[in-house]
Amino acid sequence: MATKKKVLDALRARYDYYASEAVLIELMEANRISGEDGFSERDIKKIAEALARAGVRAENAVTALNELAEAEKGKAAPAKKAPAKKAPAKKAAAKK
Repeated sequence: MATKKKVLDALRARYDYYASEAVLIELMEANRISGEDGFSERDIKKIAEALARAGVRAENAVTALNELAEAEKGKAAPAKKAPAKKAPAKKAAAKK
């Protein structure tokens, strides 16, 4: 999952610091993306497509978002680890 910072960095290829925040909020609301747990490849692609449709001269940001989506493609959410099995207890030494 890509972080919000990574998505904002991609948007900053076109927009300044404050505008990138505002654009991201607008795009997230328009596409019903929460972004609380990060952004999946699918979320990033939705944002890129919406920006391509609505953004003026946003090609650099769309390209950066698509590159980020490709980088996230191979990354899956980390699987939860199964609890480790305890080693068998050692037997107490026999008394003589």
